[in-house]
Formats: sequence, structure tokens, C-alpha cells
Amino acid sequence: LNYVYNLPCMLVLLLIAIYYVVRNKSITKCNGYRLLGLLAFVFVDELISLTVYEYPLETNTLIILIIRLFSLAIIMDNISVESYIKKYTSILFAICVVSLMCFAVINFTSISLPFARNYQDGFYGTFYFRINEYTRAITTRNSGPYGEPGIFAVYIVLALGFQLFSTPVEEITKGWNAIRVIVLSVTLLTTLSGTGLICYLILFVAYVLLNHEKVNILKNPIMFLIVLAMIVGLYYAETTYGILEEKVISQGGSYGVRMNDTLKGYQIAIQHFLTGTGIANNYSSAWTGALLANSRSNGMANFSASVGIPFLIFYLFCVFRRSLEYMNKNLAAAIVFFLVVLVSFNTQPIVMQTIGLSFLFIWKKEKLND
Repeated sequence: LNYVYNLPCMLVLLLIAIYYVVRNKSITKCNGYRLLGLLAFVFVDELISLTVYEYPLETNTLIILIIRLFSLAIIMDNISVESYIKKYTSILFAICVVSLMCFAVINFTSISLPFARNYQDGFYGTFYFRINEYTRAITTRNSGPYGEPGIFAVYIVLALGFQLFSTPVEEITKGWNAIRVIVLSVTLLTTLSGTGLICYLILFVAYVLLNHEKVNILKNPIMFLIVLAMIVGLYYAETTYGILEEKVISQGGSYGVRMNDTLKGYQIAIQHFLTGTGIANNYSSAWTGALLANSRSNGMANFSASVGIPFLIFYLFCVFRRSLEYMNKNLAAAIVFFLVVLVSFNTQPIVMQTIGLSFLFIWKKEKLND
């Protein structure tokens, strides 16, 4: 989850990884060539950054990046896209169930959970945290086990996209499928993430429009209840906390910092057009004049500043190709999913996390029966 730093946990994860690699030694030519190509790009990128721009190398960042690339090449050669979608939605569903229970305990009882902290305590990776550190308001948001609620929201949005568009329309309101949609949706609301709410609306409206012949909300009681619950939940969240009104309409809250990070990031990318400032370098000096030092809250803008415009275009091409694959070659659904990914990655620093880098590789192809 990108926040496990203590040594015992790292050793356990390393042993699991070694066992997995021993059992799954091979890397296919396709992902092998991609891995070699990416490593070659990293080498050239670092060479130019260290000699032309003289941005100092960050060894830890480079090591983590290489580990993630090798891990993805191995994992994605042993898991099909169908298996990945099922595993991903199942894991996110489990995370959402646990986080909702913790969220309820914290907010509706006097029980104090040992791993839960306030944002003011500086503990930035808990099952919930409270903001705003400037006003000391007691607005509780659900961040799951991730670094902040906005990042949690992005992971939930991707799971909702998989769940909605990879499940037959006739089955989406039955049994576990309906339960998953409801739990993922409710958890998304508890994050109080503006990006999450916008992406959720895009997904749900697109789903209804693309399947209008099969999705009759008025005649399907389960779908009607889901839509009604989401409308009430969105209305309550907006009227109580003013998420969209504050951040999008009034341009308050984190809007100023994010917009500044966006403009600054793409400006740096254009200035360092070919290779960026270096994918594993300390390029803080290039961000001089940013509204909030070392913020870089726009993941895509920061990524483009690091790697340059040509590689950004290649990355976006890969994201669209994977979106087609995830949506089972349905072009309209793929465009919607691609749009959601763009919105999400342009507001949260997800691109350099493992799930963001996974768009660069190809999932294992299932062997078709005769």
C-alpha cells in the first residue's frame, strides 16, 4: 500500500515476493522487451538529468522504481486481465468493509482504536483522519489504509469502474454484485473526496446511458434503491461539507494548490520537453515559485515534468490501450474509463505508484479453448 516502512513488514513482504518469483520465473518477450525499454529510458533519462540539468539523483526513488518495474513484469505475466479485475475488486471490497467498520466505530462510539489518529498528530496513513489542520475543525474523512482520503477514493473509483463494466448488466443488481456496488459507493462517500465524487458521477451516468436499454431504474427495485441512496448520500455530503461547491465552484480548499501544481508541472514539462527533469531526481529547484513547497499534488503533471512530453504521450497511449482491455474492447466504456483515470491521476499522485505504472505493461493472455 506504499506506506509500509517498518523493517519486519518489509522482510515478510520480501519473503513472499521471493517465493512468488521462484514459482513464476519467466518473463515473456513482450513484457521483457517493455521492461528493457523502460530501463533503457530510465538510464538515458538519468544520464541527461545528471549531466545537462544537474538535478541530484535520489537513490531510494530509483531503487523503488526499478523494483516496481521488475515486479510488474513478473506479476502481469502470470495474471490475466480477467483475473486481475476480479482480484482487484475483491481486495478493494474487503478494504472498504474494514474501513467502514473502523469509520463507524470512531464516529459513532467512544471507542479509541490504537491505529487511528488525527491529522494534527502527524500520523498520515490511518483508517481515518480528521481535517482541517489550519482551522482544527473536526471533519472526519475515511482514508482507509492509504495516505489520505483522496488516494483511497481513486482506488475505489477504479474498483467501481471494474465492477460496473465487467459485470453483465443483468447481474449487476443481484447478490454479491449489488452488495459490492453499494459498499464501494458508500465508502467512496465517506472519503468526502471531490475528485472521487466527480469520477463516481461520470461512471454512473455513463453506465446508465450506455446500458439504457437494459438498465431500467424505475422497474428494477435494487437499481432504484442504489440510485436513490447515492443521490441522498451525495446531497448530504454536499450540503453538509460543500465538497464540490468549495473546491470546484468557489475554487477554495485545496483548489488553489492543485491548480498551481498543475500549471507549474506542465510548464516544467514543456521547458524540459524531451526527457523532463529526471524520473528519480531531486528537482525541487525546478519547482521554485510553487504555491506550496514540495506539494506536487497533480500526479500526471508531476510525472510529465519528470519524464518529458514524448514519454507522457506514450504513457497516455498505454493507458488508453489498457482501458480498452479492461472494458472488454467496448470503445465507449473504454473512453469513459480513460477519462476517469485522467481526472483521477491529474488530482492525486498515483502515476508513480505501482498501479499507475501497471498501465505500461501487458497482462497475461488467457489460452482459448478449441
